[in-house]
Amino acid sequence: NYLLSLASNIPAAQPYVKRYFNATVLLPSDWLDVAATFRILPDKHLQHDPSQSSSSSSSAHGEIVPRDATGIPTCLRKAMVNKFPSFDLYQLGKYNKEGSLKRKKKKLMKEIEAHPEKKEELLAAQPLKPALTIKQMIRQLHIAKPTYNVMCILGKKYPANESEYRRLGLTGEYDSSRAGKRMKLPVPETWETLLSAKGNKASTWEELIEHKKLPFMAMLRNLRKLI
Repeated sequence: NYLLSLASNIPAAQPYVKRYFNATVLLPSDWLDVAATFRILPDKHLQHDPSQSSSSSSSAHGEIVPRDATGIPTCLRKAMVNKFPSFDLYQLGKYNKEGSLKRKKKKLMKEIEAHPEKKEELLAAQPLKPALTIKQMIRQLHIAKPTYNVMCILGKKYPANESEYRRLGLTGEYDSSRAGKRMKLPVPETWETLLSAKGNKASTWEELIEHKKLPFMAMLRNLRKLI
């Protein structure tokens, strides 16, 4: 992830970013991490995009921007947009940390309110790398496809009728019972959620193994329960 971020900041390496991005980035967490890592690189170069502005003052290699700037170079933007459709609903649901990040931010604000004298200390203890969300990146990169996945992440309302459903480019059968309701990603069935729902028993562990939903490290940590 770091090498991809670094390459997207080096003009000579930028043409190769898209070629290696798909093979390197396998999960939404990697996808987000590349963008977050780029944000903390020193001396970032952002190439001027003529379509975004009528100004032509930027150089061919772009301009150096502040370390905390949120822009993303064109080569990385294209690679991220190209990769997004390969993530399925399960992966997007598992790595959609919008709620978790909001709770952490709320907790930090409460700690600062309770101990204003420790504000600088509490802020300094936060990770240097920004915690990005899939929703943030969809908006920043103007991702529109796959339509259903994007609408679920953004929390859009389900189409009111079938004609609107088709106009939006959604596939499959129209479900009138969901009309006007907020669209959400399905809760991912991870080994933790399955154990919580079906209980910590042999049959549950067997189901996880049979369906290949038990990660290797989780299997190692729970060997005693499996035997």
